[in-house]
Amino acid sequence: MRSRRSRPRSSGSALLGSTLTAAGAFAALLVHPHPQLESFGTLVVFAPVTAVVVRVFVSSSLLAL
Repeated sequence: MRSRRSRPRSSGSALLGSTLTAAGAFAALLVHPHPQLESFGTLVVFAPVTAVVVRVFVSSSLLAL
């Protein structure tokens, strides 16, 4: 019964944690000397962070309508 109390109330913390993990892992490409890999790293870090921001703010606002 104790495991039910320790569960998060929403999936927001899991979403944020997985996004930060993925962005952190791909952020290693930002320091690569090859310009194409650096550009790819920028795109891959920017995409999940943007997706979370849209999911949290835009989707929640649309559901409230």
